[in-house]
Amino acid sequence: MTTGAVLAAKTISKESENRNSADNGWPEAPDQDAIVGEAVNATVNSFIKIIAPYTEYVNVTFAKNDSKVPELEQGVKFAKAGQWNEAIEQFKAATVKNPTHQGAHFNLGLAYEYSNQFDKAEEALKTANKIESCDRCIAEINSVKRLAADRKKLEAQGVLN
Repeated sequence: MTTGAVLAAKTISKESENRNSADNGWPEAPDQDAIVGEAVNATVNSFIKIIAPYTEYVNVTFAKNDSKVPELEQGVKFAKAGQWNEAIEQFKAATVKNPTHQGAHFNLGLAYEYSNQFDKAEEALKTANKIESCDRCIAEINSVKRLAADRKKLEAQGVLN
């Protein structure tokens, strides 16, 4: 006799809709097969991303360089080369020299985020937002929180060492 256990469960639900309208008459009925097909495709895509590794490419938009803060430009160059630790050092230096420079704190937050140092990333981004409130800061803070939660899930599943 063998036994088993459910190790994980996840519900995936997707919706699709199609609306038709008409003037002076009844609208054409929506194509039900197309609607169901869209929902099924979205569900399958979500399922595949859950079970199979995939690479997601993102564009990172740093705060603009400032000629008064050369460390920002240097930090961005390191980040573009994937040298996140060096980028962090440059952005840290920029925040020390210019503690009220929003862009320096924002870029430091991004560098921490892409180095999986989520607590530090959130702190730097919150500092940037305190200096000058901006939608980009709030969006990036939310992104950091989501990435941190995703990483915890992967660690709990034993995917990450």
